[in-house]
Amino acid sequence: MDDPVDSWLSEEECGWVAPVPDALDLVADADMLVCVRAAERLQRIEWYRREAVADAARHGLGRDVAERSARLELACVLRIGEHAAGVLLGR
Repeated sequence: MDDPVDSWLSEEECGWVAPVPDALDLVADADMLVCVRAAERLQRIEWYRREAVADAARHGLGRDVAERSARLELACVLRIGEHAAGVLLGR
């Protein structure tokens, strides 16, 4: 039985060849990946903040205590200062 892949036309036979990325294209691609990961990071930080506040409320703690705790924990995990963690948390 013939393999259907063998019947496909090569790029040269189609008349189309995929462009080879140059160095600047590779830099742009890497930058896009960094942006995507940064957006994911901010989204996860927001999920963490909401979870921390909800958990504190379940245990009868105030929102300010929960947010300070979350800020300190985030600073520790990300190895950044408390102020920078507060900025990431939107405070």
